[in-house]
Amino acid sequence: MKKARWPIIFTLVIGLALIPLAYSPSNASELSTPVYLDGAEMPHIDAVQKEHVIYVPLRSFGLLFGMGVEWNATGGTTIIAKGTFRAVIAPGQSIAQVNGVQEPMSGTAFLSEGKLMVPLKWLAEHVEVEWTWDPVQKSVYIETNTDPLPTIQSYAQLKELLKASQESQYGQLKRIALTDTAEVAMESAAADTGSSEGSPGYSETNVQVQGVDEADIVKTDGKYIYQINENRLLIYEAYPADQMKLAGEYSFEPAASDDAEQTFHAVEMYLDKENNQAIVIGTSYRLLAQPMSGKTDAAQSKSMIYPPFQDTSTVQAIVLDIENIAKPNPIRTVELEGHYIDSRKIGSSLYLVSNKYLDTYHILQDDYVWDGPLYRDSLIETDVKPLPIQDIQYFPGPDLESKVLMLGALDLARTNQEMQVEAFIGAGQNVYASSEHLYVAVQQWKSSGQGMEKKIASDQMVPSAASAVTKLYKFKLDSGHIEYTTQGEVPGTILNQFSMDEHEGFFRIATTTGEAWRSGEQTSQNHVYVLGPSLEITGKLEGLAPGERIYSVRFMGDRGYVVTFKQVDPLFVLDLANPAAPQVLGQLKIPGYSDYLHPYDENHIIGFGKDTVVVEQKDENGNPVGSAQAFYTGMKMALFDVSDVSHPKELHKVMIGDRGTESELLHDHKSLLFDREQNLLAFPVTLMEVKGDKIDPYGYPAYGEFAFQGAYVYHLSPEEGFKLRGTISHLDESDMSKAGYYGFDYRKHVNRILYIGDTLYTLSSAMLKANDLNSLTELGQVSVPALSHKTKDSDHIVIPLK
Repeated sequence: MKKARWPIIFTLVIGLALIPLAYSPSNASELSTPVYLDGAEMPHIDAVQKEHVIYVPLRSFGLLFGMGVEWNATGGTTIIAKGTFRAVIAPGQSIAQVNGVQEPMSGTAFLSEGKLMVPLKWLAEHVEVEWTWDPVQKSVYIETNTDPLPTIQSYAQLKELLKASQESQYGQLKRIALTDTAEVAMESAAADTGSSEGSPGYSETNVQVQGVDEADIVKTDGKYIYQINENRLLIYEAYPADQMKLAGEYSFEPAASDDAEQTFHAVEMYLDKENNQAIVIGTSYRLLAQPMSGKTDAAQSKSMIYPPFQDTSTVQAIVLDIENIAKPNPIRTVELEGHYIDSRKIGSSLYLVSNKYLDTYHILQDDYVWDGPLYRDSLIETDVKPLPIQDIQYFPGPDLESKVLMLGALDLARTNQEMQVEAFIGAGQNVYASSEHLYVAVQQWKSSGQGMEKKIASDQMVPSAASAVTKLYKFKLDSGHIEYTTQGEVPGTILNQFSMDEHEGFFRIATTTGEAWRSGEQTSQNHVYVLGPSLEITGKLEGLAPGERIYSVRFMGDRGYVVTFKQVDPLFVLDLANPAAPQVLGQLKIPGYSDYLHPYDENHIIGFGKDTVVVEQKDENGNPVGSAQAFYTGMKMALFDVSDVSHPKELHKVMIGDRGTESELLHDHKSLLFDREQNLLAFPVTLMEVKGDKIDPYGYPAYGEFAFQGAYVYHLSPEEGFKLRGTISHLDESDMSKAGYYGFDYRKHVNRILYIGDTLYTLSSAMLKANDLNSLTELGQVSVPALSHKTKDSDHIVIPLK
């Protein structure tokens, strides 16, 4: 996609203007010089200062900014190219051949550890960057930048933009309106463990990126366990287990006397140990007066063709002071209008993302005025207020969405700093965040012949019918501040947040185009794209597993792992070390598929998914008809050995249950407990088993009946594989006797597992249970009654340890 963009600007944190390199030490012959991109050090760009000149490795620097780089073995030269620019450089030369013409460089190119180093000043001119040298820190700082987005100048302009977009893309807007849900698959990565000073080690939420926290229904600080439970925050004093009790509660249910014009439903939470705060995120519904433009009451009532009140949903983050565990105290509430998409917490900085559907029909009416999306920070306002229309930005072009993407950012440690709110005419579906950037991805449709070829490379295979693309919006994160930087686009759709990854300045994304059930040019294909800092496509690997679709993705450093499926499970091992040329290193085809991939170590990866069988379809006479179909059966775990990247292998596998067996882990990575040092693996399972010789009349695998729900606890190592240590359930014999063919008491559904010290804890809505981590012997439990009445400030429930 061709984008207008400002040059990439090198900025000084010390606020200095451009300073000549003569300020560097005169005796410096060759000194290492760090390079920073958007505040993050770039370890793969090992720049050096040599005789007053800064040199950078041509290959890695060029690739970072979308240049093609090729080494000519015959002539010993390196060729770089981008657009109409083409240059040939040789070591030991201070002159480059640029588009066939000799051009002096600001220094002499040389080889260093096999890398061709060229003067940054010369290269920056052709990459279209401005650069600044910091003589104090001996560093170069880079910030990517684009043209600032335009803002809505007036209400009339907003109506014109929406009207034009509606007329040109009515079909697309209709599809978007029908799918206005906050569907974000939340898978994840390696679980981190930590401990406070003087407290035992404990497990933390399994997240995708280390250091980037994700909200969950359970958190712990090594002594207390915090749980979102039936619209309450429950706090258990959990460690040591022999003193376990329910120590505090805060209910979000309104009291009977409260005004019912607003309700709040708690969804998930964060724990900020440094500031003694719990942050509960949820959805709120408000009843608002319908705005009408300046008419008298009589005229307004006559013209009213829709109700005078409307419901609106908002995303709320309620900050509670938990210094007094027994009585959590709400101290601040921030709110964004729209449906909850996702959030992240980095240190004390909280970032919220929501989608607000625009009522385009009413906005285009003459007697209706929309004041703007609503937001609130109780630090400043007691009630919601609209963000002025003039503060809303939009992405130019014909793809204007009928939604508002809202972002909120605040630093929890800065109690007097107001939440930053940004709004964009746009939408979001999936969120990925590194420690430096947040990316919002959304699916859009492009009709055949409407410029798809202009958006992507001409050699790319594109279905002739309507095709899906993924739009990407990139934002810079900095201590509770968020700033839009750029946008991009790739063909196809993504699966979830694990389809995206940032590594050493590059953004990697895996997509699927077409449909697995179609044939010819319309059949599905899978792709991996590598994007530069401005989200321009730098490298691509297209056409993986035609006729299949992606079931799981995991990026790990210079490697990527992609699982596709239709009848068998190909696990692709990808080499991403060269951003300009990602390639397949090897693949493994086995029955079944993996919904979630989790790293064990650099040479092993764990797959969680379903086992499958391929069944040949037959008529009533037993004759084959149609094509064979794959049917899933029970749950499957596999440990893959990828030490030989060309020949990955399934080292160990385990099957759990029969058809119908499920686990939260297959769609929610935060339900996994994994600790490699303790060889500990645990997750919840709802077990379904086929009793006797139950046979489906068509030969399909039979569904099982309910047999168990709770935690499966394994010992896992590459040498021994998966060894089941035991299971833990919250269902007793009485519960099992009352269980049905498919179900059981939902309040006793174990959905999270964690450990503190030498104790393993399982949680459901009905109880917290503690077991010895080594023997799995039960140590005790705390029962929690169902919320049977509405209360806002009730005393916490005190239940003795059973």
